[in-house]
Amino acid sequence: MSDVSTTPLIINLTSPHVEAYKKIRLEALQNNPEAFGSSYEEEVDNHQKFVTRLAQDSSTSFVLGCFEGDSLLGIVGFAQERSLKRLHIGGIYSMYVTASARKKGYGKLLVAEVLKRVALVPEIEQVHLQVVSTNVGAIKLYEHFKFETYGVENRALKVGDRFYDENYMMLMLKG
Repeated sequence: MSDVSTTPLIINLTSPHVEAYKKIRLEALQNNPEAFGSSYEEEVDNHQKFVTRLAQDSSTSFVLGCFEGDSLLGIVGFAQERSLKRLHIGGIYSMYVTASARKKGYGKLLVAEVLKRVALVPEIEQVHLQVVSTNVGAIKLYEHFKFETYGVENRALKVGDRFYDENYMMLMLKG
């Protein structure tokens, strides 16, 4: 994190940010297709999906963006489970930092902000996420925040002819 030279701004992305969000999300899906359950082809022409995702702006369902000036450098989503028996669980999803901004601390800032906000929601006791097993940098980032792997789904994703395993990680906030 010491590489961040100026103070980035981390904010909830809302409807005015749809185009910037769509651009970085599609970049993520093109540059790292193995890291996401969705694909570029599924999302490129689905503008409404981006609008809907950013309309879910509450303390338990949001998308954060990390800006330096006018540049959106990273994104991360969070959503609380909706089932009555699973309201104690929330999930981080769609974490991405642009290639030019990696290893500069923006990912840490985004995860720290998610966890700070989630800590204010009394019913959320644990945070889950999935990360492709070959993404050592992302796994180390989550381990920095004390996430632990509790399972691996072999061949969870298939991109072209290649399979990717996913680590299931969890952070206990309470209990």
